[in-house]
Amino acid sequence: SQNCLSHLKDLDLSQCENLTDFGLINILKCCPELMALDLRDTNISGEFFSEHCCTNLQKLSEINLKWCNSLTDLGLKNILMLCPNLKVMNLTNFGFSKEMFSDLTIDNMSQLVDLCCMGCEMLTDNELLTIIKSCSSLKALDLAATSITGELLSELSLNYLPTIEDLVLRRCDKLTDLGLVELINKVGNNIKVLKLNDANITGEIFAQINISFSPKLEHLDLTGCTKLSDFGIFSFIAKMGHQLRILKASHTFICGENFGDNFCWENQSKLEQLEFNSCPEITDLGLVAMLSKFGTNLKSLIVSRAKLSLIRCENLVLKNLPALEVLHLSSCPKLGDDGLESILDKCGPRLQSIEMRSIDISGESFQYLSIDASQLQRLALTSCKKLTDIGIIKILNKLGQNIKFLDLTRTQISGESFVEISLNSPSLEELFLSGCKSLTVRGLSLILEKFGGRLRRMILSRTGISKEMISEQCLEFCPLLKYSNIS
Repeated sequence: SQNCLSHLKDLDLSQCENLTDFGLINILKCCPELMALDLRDTNISGEFFSEHCCTNLQKLSEINLKWCNSLTDLGLKNILMLCPNLKVMNLTNFGFSKEMFSDLTIDNMSQLVDLCCMGCEMLTDNELLTIIKSCSSLKALDLAATSITGELLSELSLNYLPTIEDLVLRRCDKLTDLGLVELINKVGNNIKVLKLNDANITGEIFAQINISFSPKLEHLDLTGCTKLSDFGIFSFIAKMGHQLRILKASHTFICGENFGDNFCWENQSKLEQLEFNSCPEITDLGLVAMLSKFGTNLKSLIVSRAKLSLIRCENLVLKNLPALEVLHLSSCPKLGDDGLESILDKCGPRLQSIEMRSIDISGESFQYLSIDASQLQRLALTSCKKLTDIGIIKILNKLGQNIKFLDLTRTQISGESFVEISLNSPSLEELFLSGCKSLTVRGLSLILEKFGGRLRRMILSRTGISKEMISEQCLEFCPLLKYSNIS
């Protein structure tokens, strides 16, 4: 068995509750080539490692100590001494003491590239300073749910040139606006991903960010920052967002209306993904202002649970959204046919996915829509209660030639108007009709006659049509069907 372990490179011992320090030591002595070790949710303390390990774990580069509630300060120090080439370490929920960080030397952690301290509530600004000074190679740092404010980073000497590219500050309840400004000023020069989910920042002093470097930020997540103001988010983007490709601002109260007046960039926006889920204050005027600035290279627009009608999209400065591939608009009670047509008219020929869930469209005016839908592959109209048979026919005649996925779950269609579909050789592979209570046997027959030829997956539960009748229709029209739910 020792020979079998001698070449082992990756060892997962997670949730081995009976594993002891001595047992682990015996295992590790048999694994001289080990590179990755997962000890999640075990009861090791690490205190006996230096005394009983006869050799360093020279090749170990990754260790997961998440939820190791018995791990002590001494144990962690022993592990660090035995693993001089450690690059990735997960310390989620580790209950270290203040003294542990003060005893660390730069050599203990100098090779670390990825460090996760999520849930380490005792970690404050002082410990953060030690981490930054000790981990000279650090590229990814997760400080979620810690007690940092960020304000003490003003004491960080310019001799330290942090290489951090991925910084997670989710649920850092004590993080202040001033602290975030200090963090950006001191360690922001290489940051590409910044996650501030559920932080208590307002952004009102972000204009004070002193950029002495060319910002590299590509991914900004502000989800759940309920105190964030329009001025705050736009000030931050104006300072740091020149390379920004992903912006997530879901569960915030921004409206966006002052965006156009207060925001100026010399260069064209590189933003590709924009998310505003559950943003009850965002307005048509605000969204139009943001799309006018960000729309040129935008590939994905996701908005849900907002009071948007989108009729004002007719006033977009841009003639269209030429690069848009994904358009998801869900649970927007004011959004109707006019608003949807207004924004679809701005979409270019790259559109691949449209999801319109729980909105009040009928589809009956779609015959006037001007759009190139040749790349569209996914269409979801789930729970669109006002969608009519005539409407879905007009929508599919405009958008459905190449779609492979169609979701009409919980709509009121009967299917009997599908005889009027003008599509030739449709390519549909997945069809969801679950909960379509108005669907008739004849309607199902017409749908499958038109779309069943390439269908591979179908959901038809809770329609009121018998299993026997559905099975009979599938046998006749769906020769390639591999999965169906007809309960």
